[in-house]
Amino acid sequence: MSPCLLLYASSPIDAVSILRSLGCVSRYPVLLASSGLSGLPPELRPTRLLSRSDSQLDRVLAALQFPGFGIEHRGVRQVSGATAVFVGDAELKSSFADTCLWMSVPPLPRLFSAEDEDREMGSIEKLQNRLLMYRLRNFSEVNDAQFDAPDFVGSTRQLVRTLGRCIVGAPDVQSRLLDFATTTE
Repeated sequence: MSPCLLLYASSPIDAVSILRSLGCVSRYPVLLASSGLSGLPPELRPTRLLSRSDSQLDRVLAALQFPGFGIEHRGVRQVSGATAVFVGDAELKSSFADTCLWMSVPPLPRLFSAEDEDREMGSIEKLQNRLLMYRLRNFSEVNDAQFDAPDFVGSTRQLVRTLGRCIVGAPDVQSRLLDFATTTE
């Protein structure tokens, strides 16, 4: 399962700032104005950072989250990958919205802009390289992880399992993830 984050905020500018920040710690981040798939190479599995939800999002939400699900787009295409979407105060009609992590974005005291990103590019690249090394070093351990969340069911269990398996050698952090999931369920 690929994690999906739905951002609720009254200000689209705050949400775009959060999306830019997420792009700094994501692998292959792509900031998009909609959930459309045209223009992205089919072999690329980017982290989609969507600045608004649209009617197509309801139709593709399952395919974004679950490998093996495809969408019809000039043939069947697999599109799963981590996704964050600014949904404003809209309610998604897809039943798969319940499988997403929901986050309310408060008004931000300072926005993260394209200029900030340009200015901090050296630090961002160092952080992304460190995250890539973590992924490479721990790939087999994450792949073989048996972390589970048996106290949860359905989409909550799947989401907690997906996130918890990525945490290597830090049972205290995994425990805090379980505590967090308990308080938000």
